[in-house]
Amino acid sequence: MLDTSKLSRTANLAADYYNELQTHRHRGVDNARDGRLIFFGNDCYRTDERSKKECEWLAGELDAYGVYYQVGLSDSGMTWVIIARDEDGYLDEDEMNEELWNKWLELSEQAAAAKGDTLTESGVA
Repeated sequence: MLDTSKLSRTANLAADYYNELQTHRHRGVDNARDGRLIFFGNDCYRTDERSKKECEWLAGELDAYGVYYQVGLSDSGMTWVIIARDEDGYLDEDEMNEELWNKWLELSEQAAAAKGDTLTESGVA
């Protein structure tokens, strides 16, 4: 679950933006070009445990790097955003995007296995 002590108006507005204008992108990392990376997911955060676990994992990674971050949720609860200020350049946008997707796939595989399903490249079989 997102650390609500790190909720910010800026991150909430960003979550609304990704929810309304970037729903075709399920998740990703955008470089704000000012030392900030914006991580997001459009997977119904409020009801999808995978999404919550993904955020917990990401927050843990950022904490381990000592990176300051803010979190936000869209008004609908569909989209989460974490804005990380990476002034020391520890985080690589492409690597973090790949790690984010890999974590999502791992969590999806775990959820499918818990239900007795098999996850394939096209979805659950």
